[in-house]
Amino acid sequence: AKRIQGQWQVSTVVGNAAAGEECELATVNQQLTIAYRQGNQLRFATQNANGAWVTEVADSPGTAVGHGLDYVVYNNEPFIAHRDATQGVLRVSRKTAGSWRHVSPLAVGTDTGFRPTIMVDDNGIRVFHGTVPTNADSNSDGTLWLSAGGLNDAQLSMFNFDDRSVG
Repeated sequence: AKRIQGQWQVSTVVGNAAAGEECELATVNQQLTIAYRQGNQLRFATQNANGAWVTEVADSPGTAVGHGLDYVVYNNEPFIAHRDATQGVLRVSRKTAGSWRHVSPLAVGTDTGFRPTIMVDDNGIRVFHGTVPTNADSNSDGTLWLSAGGLNDAQLSMFNFDDRSVG
């Protein structure tokens, strides 16, 4: 919904019951954008000046991506940290020069990428994330990971914090 001249106006981004289970909003080049999961895809929508939404697939490697997403904008480029639930890994998707690029950490352990939080600046990409706990929200989230790399690195490095001191 958007408030225009004192009135709330609602617009439908996608008319699909599987869309938007997880979503984050931001502005890119002064346009409202949404990163969201639809089925097993990470999708991205941009609202044009006329109010119409343009949607696109941001990531769809044939596995269940887009879980637990976190979305930031840096230098007018969207960066989306999310989890590939099939592979049990963190993924970072970035739209640069009109194309989507994807990077993951060097595989260390399994079931990582849980509830990622992404930060991006001139020093690169940093994502804090956890391992998937046995019972989410009722016991420890297990190991806390930091995945980091340069803005154009082909792969992120991973560092784990002592899992006995977090949770």
